Amino acid sequence: MEDNNMSAEASYLRDTFLTAEKEYVLFLLKDKKIRNLIGELNKYDGKELFRTAQKLVNDVEMGLIPEEQMETVEKQLIVLLAAIRDLTLRKKLVLHPSHQDEQSHGRSR
Repeated sequence: MEDNNMSAEASYLRDTFLTAEKEYVLFLLKDKKIRNLIGELNKYDGKELFRTAQKLVNDVEMGLIPEEQMETVEKQLIVLLAAIRDLTLRKKLVLHPSHQDEQSHGRSR
């Protein structure tokens, strides 16, 4: 069975990944530094979120992050990527209303 041209296996893997990511972010929220980071990220638009994530990735690739800070950078990247995905999802929900919403708006006219 395919879901929006996605194979069942790919859909399952995506859902598994997103569930694990959500649980990991919930775990990270126990850390006050991460909660503060999320508070800061909520002020960013999509371009700023992406630019910040890209800078962290570049710093890692160029060896600018000391080994003892790699775990913190990993956590920051996970939170940044989740924020980017959530922002994208919100835009999709606004730009593409559900079929049910379209039907209910059509009935009220």
